[in-house]
Amino acid sequence: MEHVNVKQQWEGNDYGNSKTSEDEGLQFNDLKHSLREKDSQLNLVRSKNENILRQYKESQEELEQCHEQIARQASIIHEKSYKLEESKRRISEISQTHNNLLQKNQINSNSFQNEIEQNSEEMRRIAEQLTFRDEKIKILYEALDQEKEKVKELSDDVEFKDEENSTLRYK
Repeated sequence: MEHVNVKQQWEGNDYGNSKTSEDEGLQFNDLKHSLREKDSQLNLVRSKNENILRQYKESQEELEQCHEQIARQASIIHEKSYKLEESKRRISEISQTHNNLLQKNQINSNSFQNEIEQNSEEMRRIAEQLTFRDEKIKILYEALDQEKEKVKELSDDVEFKDEENSTLRYK
């Protein structure tokens, strides 16, 4: 549009009578050439603007894709974070259960250890009693053997006296 206005100005203006038509022709050719250059520059600027607009639209699309990808990644991260928290909770529960069992086992172990110690003490006491009884039985057996010998001696004496008595009676 600009080139039309310039052309109209050229044709409508009187640039002085001193100029010759040859000068006017040169100026007109210069203006035509300048107009072509400006038109070429305008087309180049339009082409650049179209390229910039296309790049802008591509960038917007890429930006939108990035936002979508970020949203997907955020969703994945949120899900993994939830799973991680759930795993931590489960581990905590298992740990608590394990600790409770460990405490119970420790209590049971201590109880069993005390019971074993008491049973060991009782067994030691019983063993001492058995040893004492064994010694007492040994002494009693020895006394019994001595009494048996006395009984045998007495029995032998009684028998001998009986024989003597019998012989004295028959005489």
